[in-house]
Amino acid sequence: MLRRILRNAILGITRHGGLSLTTVLVITLTFGATSALALFAFGAGKILDYYESRALVTAFFKDDATEDQIFSIRNELLQRSGVKEVVYTSKDEAFALYSEQFKDKPELLEGIPTNVLPASLDVRTDSLEDLPGIAEFFKGNDLVEEVAFYQDVVERFKNLVNVTRMALLALVVLFAGISVVVVLTTVGLIIHSMEEEIEIMALLGATKNYVRLPFIIQGAIYGFLAAVISGGIITLAIPAVFPYIRGFFANVPLTDPSVLFQLGLVGLEALAGIFIGSFGSWLAVNRYLKV
Repeated sequence: MLRRILRNAILGITRHGGLSLTTVLVITLTFGATSALALFAFGAGKILDYYESRALVTAFFKDDATEDQIFSIRNELLQRSGVKEVVYTSKDEAFALYSEQFKDKPELLEGIPTNVLPASLDVRTDSLEDLPGIAEFFKGNDLVEEVAFYQDVVERFKNLVNVTRMALLALVVLFAGISVVVVLTTVGLIIHSMEEEIEIMALLGATKNYVRLPFIIQGAIYGFLAAVISGGIITLAIPAVFPYIRGFFANVPLTDPSVLFQLGLVGLEALAGIFIGSFGSWLAVNRYLKV
C-alpha cells in the first residue's frame, strides 16, 4: 500500500510537471535567500568574535613612572579575574612602532626625540563587560596620564549584529510562510484538477489516508528538492563569494565555512523543506479535499 501511495504521489508531480517545477523553483529561491542570510549571520558572528577579542584598554603612563612601578601594576592586573592578557610597551618600543608605521613619511619622524612617546599597558579581557572596570582601575592611578578605551565602538557593532540577527530571523519566518502558501496553493490546484478522479476512488472504497497521503508526500518532495537544489547552489557559491568578503574585512582572519557547517546547513534545510512542504500540503488537504 505504501508503495502505491508513493507511486501516486510521484505520478501527481509528473502529471502536473509545469506547476510542480514552478513550485520547486519558488521554494528554491526562498531557501536560497534563507541560506544566504544564514551565511551572513555566520560571517557577522565571526567578525563580532574577532572584534570582541581585540577590544582592549590602553593606559599611557606619565614620564616619571618607572618600569618597576608599571610592572607592579601589570602584575596586579594579571591577578584580576577576567583579565586575559596585559602587554607592556616601553618608550623605546613605542617609538620603534611609530617609526615603522610612518617609515614612508620621514617628515613625520624628523626632530622627534626617541623618548617622547609614553610607556603603556594594553589590557585584554575575557569579555567586553570586564573592560569598564579595567578602565576605572587605570583612571584611579596617579601614574596614568591617559586611558584609551573604545568600548562604544565594539558595543555599537555588537548591537548592530544583534539587530541584524533578529531581522534575519524575521525574514526566515517570512520566507517559510511564503513557501507554505506556495505549496498550499499548488496542492490545492492539483486537488481541484483531480476532483472527479478522487470521487471515483472514494466510490471504489479507497481509504481516507490512501487519498490524502499522496498529496502530503508531494509537498514533502517539493520542499526536499528545493532545499537540496538551494543547498547545492550555495555550496558552489561559497568558494567564489568568500574571497570578496575576506577582502572587504582584510584585518579579520575569516575562513570559509567548514564542510561540516555546509553539510549541516544543507541537511537542516532538507529537513525544514520536508516539514514545510508536508505542512503546506496538509493544510491544502484539510481545506480542499472532501473525503
